[in-house]
Amino acid sequence: MTALLDKASRPRRILVAIGNVTEARTLLPLVARLKDRAEFHVFLSGESEREEFDSRVGELEGVHLLRSPGPTTENAKGQFDPYDGTNDHRLHDNIARLLDWCREALAEIKPDVIVSGSDRDFRSRVAALKCAQDAGIPIYLVPCSFPAFEISLLERRPGEANTIEADSWIRRKYPQHCVQEASGRWVSFYRRTAYPALDALGLVGGKPWVYGTQWNSTVLAQSQLVADQLIGAGLPARRVKIVGAMEFDDFADSRRDRQRWQADLRSRFPEGLRDKPLIAWSLPQYAEHGMCSLQKANEISAEVKAILERSALPVLVSLHPKMAPEAHSWIWDRSESIALEHRPLRDWIAVADACLVPAYSSIGAWSAALAIPALIYDFLALDDIIFDPLESVHVSKSLAALDRELSAIAEQGEGFRAWQAQARDKAAYAGVVDGMALERIADALGIANATQQAPITLDASAL
Repeated sequence: MTALLDKASRPRRILVAIGNVTEARTLLPLVARLKDRAEFHVFLSGESEREEFDSRVGELEGVHLLRSPGPTTENAKGQFDPYDGTNDHRLHDNIARLLDWCREALAEIKPDVIVSGSDRDFRSRVAALKCAQDAGIPIYLVPCSFPAFEISLLERRPGEANTIEADSWIRRKYPQHCVQEASGRWVSFYRRTAYPALDALGLVGGKPWVYGTQWNSTVLAQSQLVADQLIGAGLPARRVKIVGAMEFDDFADSRRDRQRWQADLRSRFPEGLRDKPLIAWSLPQYAEHGMCSLQKANEISAEVKAILERSALPVLVSLHPKMAPEAHSWIWDRSESIALEHRPLRDWIAVADACLVPAYSSIGAWSAALAIPALIYDFLALDDIIFDPLESVHVSKSLAALDRELSAIAEQGEGFRAWQAQARDKAAYAGVVDGMALERIADALGIANATQQAPITLDASAL
């Protein structure tokens, strides 16, 4: 009874497990806005962005930082070339140590809820989520980008590391982890040499090709569109709550400031371009995510640039956080119609008349929620299905198709007006932009209105 009273009287304790910079840029603002209502602990499971992680968490006064000790699963990934399985014992030992550490950390913190951006990546977070499930701690997933589906995930597994034999023990024991391509090749979700360690430690579960199925987690979906897609792919409907997304709240602010942004952004272009439809162009981040070479990504950008310049439309370029401006400056240097906008796209996207988006990007979802026509160019044949239900999102798989679509925008004729009407009709289905997503997320996590936060005295180094 005393334990129950203590739990009821103290602030809600939430452990946020972050694995990459995209998640950091979504989940840490969530922590910043809710930290006066609950006690937050942040578990940083990725090492590749250590400096940025530390600086961002350091700005959050009163938020406790946890970092897993020793080699993480991410550090261990490089130990498996060639993929012959000879070093599996190292992965087993690393994850076993992480499991011990996570059990101690959870026992010390006693979180009421675990929040994470993903349930299926191969970082040390996999140990934290396993321990949380074993301890009966509810896990909530907050998608920090559009969830990837089987067809696009297969594009990331082209090599020998994930290729398995038709009669592989992995397929026999974990059939939901294995997919057969049209070519006949069988593919495992994780690299095949990792499965002995994951199996021995009880870390293989769910159908990881579907976001949210790996653990008994609840997915806080950003829209009915995402919820329908996940449920259709196999996520139980009872484990989905539609709450909106934090960036949608930012878009509500952007909409209110639209007139000011209009004047500011259009002034970047010659007078003859200022009355034409403004295009927000999100450059493909394929090279930065290892999906193709930088040369191939630049070839795609050069082809798109040529079409844009022929269309004589004002274009503002937005870069992914991992993209270095100097590596892409050839796109906007010495161009009257194309300019780089350094400020985050979420601040000014509401000003755009259309968005030009590479396949496998969440910007298409932003556009759809804001009733902005979106044009996706998919020259790598990623065939992402997420936007199939949205007539306002057009997909071009060839330069000729892209040219036709941009010409329709430039002409501002009946076709483009019909496109805009479609965007307005399906906007609410793609995401509710009402400024209340934060409150719906807080409610889902069981966070009441402002609560006096207890001091945090935990010393992570002692765990």
